[in-house]
Amino acid sequence: MKPVDEWIALGDELGPEAAKVLTPEKCRWLTTPDPIDVNDWNVAHRFKGQITDKVFDLALVRVMKAQLKGVGLGYYTQYAIHHARPRHYIIAVCLENENEK
Repeated sequence: MKPVDEWIALGDELGPEAAKVLTPEKCRWLTTPDPIDVNDWNVAHRFKGQITDKVFDLALVRVMKAQLKGVGLGYYTQYAIHHARPRHYIIAVCLENENEK
């Protein structure tokens, strides 16, 4: 399982790597658009919508903490509304999917 920092560091390779994790053969509850456009909010929200809000929020907190070292949980709402990008949503879903295996 990749740590959050490795997912964030993937840059342009995030789409292909996410597709490997989010394939129907490897995941019991996600379907994968092919190819994944990590910069597309519609794609990000489709993935986000396939797991519970609580699970997604916990995973996105991990992404936030990896990006913004030392930030407190009180900043999460601001981060999710103003700073999180589609790629961060997709990373959160990948993290949770890897936890399910």
